[in-house]
Amino acid sequence: MGRRPNSRRARTKRFFVRVLLSGFMKKLLIPRKYAMLHRETLGKECVLWPTHTRDSWHVRTKLIENELYFKKGWGAFSKHHSLQFGDMLIFRHVRDSEFEVDVVDKSATPKETLASKKDQLMKDIAPIPTSGENQNQCQAKFMSASNSERTLKCKELCDKAMEEAENFQSRSKYPSVVIVMQPAYVEKGYLHVPSAFRKKIYKKEGDNEVKLQFLGEERRAIMRNVRGQCRITAGWGTFVKEKSIEVDDVCVLEFINREDDDDVIKISNFNCNC
Repeated sequence: MGRRPNSRRARTKRFFVRVLLSGFMKKLLIPRKYAMLHRETLGKECVLWPTHTRDSWHVRTKLIENELYFKKGWGAFSKHHSLQFGDMLIFRHVRDSEFEVDVVDKSATPKETLASKKDQLMKDIAPIPTSGENQNQCQAKFMSASNSERTLKCKELCDKAMEEAENFQSRSKYPSVVIVMQPAYVEKGYLHVPSAFRKKIYKKEGDNEVKLQFLGEERRAIMRNVRGQCRITAGWGTFVKEKSIEVDDVCVLEFINREDDDDVIKISNFNCNC
């Protein structure tokens, strides 16, 4: 899955809090005042990044009787994270349509605490078989601890890639956006473009022919803008394979307008190297 943004570098500190009440598994209300204040950066599809994980969850928003809810995808998120009645969720709006999510149970304990302690315990245990445990079982424990260490190293590499990408973006003179490559973007032949970035470059719905530019080379593609959803298709899948772009890599997209030719999406890739 994609990597969550680093909150220390987030450009904003907007947040809202929800306590889970009956019926929360079906949908979750976004506070009306918050939705009104930030409607420009709340797309029809949001990305939730649970803290202390590297998971990302795509959840659709839906307007029901003039109230905005997290709807499609929310049930899967709730079930996966074992959310319960009375839990408190803190949503921190770190980027357009992207939220970091803290989960606190009814005892005011962060829900990730037990998992974090388990990971630390596995690092401290030496791989010595106990009574009734064979060598394969012991090796499995050791591999689990090693995987935790690799995950930490991978997070450090991805943090570095994100920092380099954001520094690059800050120096760009063109409209730009930072996107973390998720499995679907690498394997399914499309790239989801945040609505805030799309609004800066194309006001109308429809298909726009563009050229993807990478290290001076160009490939034709389609930027499709329909019903508030924007994706780069028809050429993206081949582009990803040719340029060896991988899951968790961080890409900066810059929009370059050409009056006498197709517009250019210049792509700079910062490898995560996990």
